[in-house]
Amino acid sequence: MASAGGPLYEAWVKGDPTNKVLGDCPFCHRVLLTLEEKELPYRKEYVDFAAKPEWLFSVNKNGSVPVVKDLSTENWLVDSAGICDAVEAAHPEHKLGSSDSIPDVAGSLFPAFKAFLQSPGPDEDARRSAAYVQQLRQIQDYLRTNSKGPYLGGQEPAAADLSLSPKLYHTTVALKHFKGFETPSELAEVPAYLSRMQGRKSWKNTFYSEDQVIAGWAAH
Repeated sequence: MASAGGPLYEAWVKGDPTNKVLGDCPFCHRVLLTLEEKELPYRKEYVDFAAKPEWLFSVNKNGSVPVVKDLSTENWLVDSAGICDAVEAAHPEHKLGSSDSIPDVAGSLFPAFKAFLQSPGPDEDARRSAAYVQQLRQIQDYLRTNSKGPYLGGQEPAAADLSLSPKLYHTTVALKHFKGFETPSELAEVPAYLSRMQGRKSWKNTFYSEDQVIAGWAAH
């Protein structure tokens, strides 16, 4: 059981357990941002993807992270969306919304990014980059026409922002490095939005470098 004043959750995420360095997983990042934005005390533990512990597969048969232990119940939570929904339900005082309340903004960002990243050559690059740019355009259009503030959630980040921004960070960094891609100038509100998210305390407390992102996607 969690002791008074102690952590409420134990979050197992991608990283270096020896040096206590956070890894580059956007799904882990989403969960950590949620805990940070809700200002919930938690303990961060790290899983080396090259040497996953056996117990992880008993908690999550896929052996994937994040997984989070609720220290008040000793129950394990799996899957980033499920974890965030459970945390939201248990702690509604700082409302972020649930995964089913997330507006469908750039829902195909990651598939479009992966297709562009894995493009076989210049002839295919143009088509795949256009599909990715369309996802960026959806983000900008939503910020301009549907959001009531600088974030998808309005004046403060909501679950939508905490899901989207780590993915946007990965796609921006990886495509610049591997494809020389820069966000078109007419979509300047998108990098400005990401910069706002990166300026938040929650992001600074869950930081991992661009070099880590690049190394993580090098195999792809």
